[in-house]
Parts: sequence; C-alpha cells; structure tokens
Amino acid sequence: IMRSTIQAPLLPEQLFSPEQMTEVYRRCADSVDGDFFGLTAEQERNIRSVQQQIKDCVPDLGERIRQQEDAMEQTM
Repeated sequence: IMRSTIQAPLLPEQLFSPEQMTEVYRRCADSVDGDFFGLTAEQERNIRSVQQQIKDCVPDLGERIRQQEDAMEQTM
C-alpha cells in the first residue's frame, strides 16, 4: 500500500500535557540559544520547527514559561 507523502500531523496535545510541551520548548531553546552543542543549520531548523509546532499547540506558552521560571526562582 502506498502512503501519501502528505500526512496529517500528529496532535502533540494528545501525547503530552501543556506543561510537558512547555518544558520541551524550553529545552529546545537551550539547545539552539546556548553554545552547548555544535548544531548544524539543519539541526537548528529542525529544533526551531519543533518549537513552532509547540507554539501552535500551546496558545498560552509565554505565560507558562514565565510561571515555570517564577517557580524555579522561588525554589532557589
């Protein structure tokens, strides 16, 4: 059976909670914004693509990130 090259995207919100997707977004940001890894341009594009997909699925992502950062500061 041949599969179409255009497939419906998976809906991440069915797989991960918004809190989990927020954390994945933040770790992606760490990966591309820091100099921890020698990422190729393609790897960086792929990570940015993941971040965009998360933004599309978590409409209040910015607020969730702020809440996580606030919580981390309170525990320090």
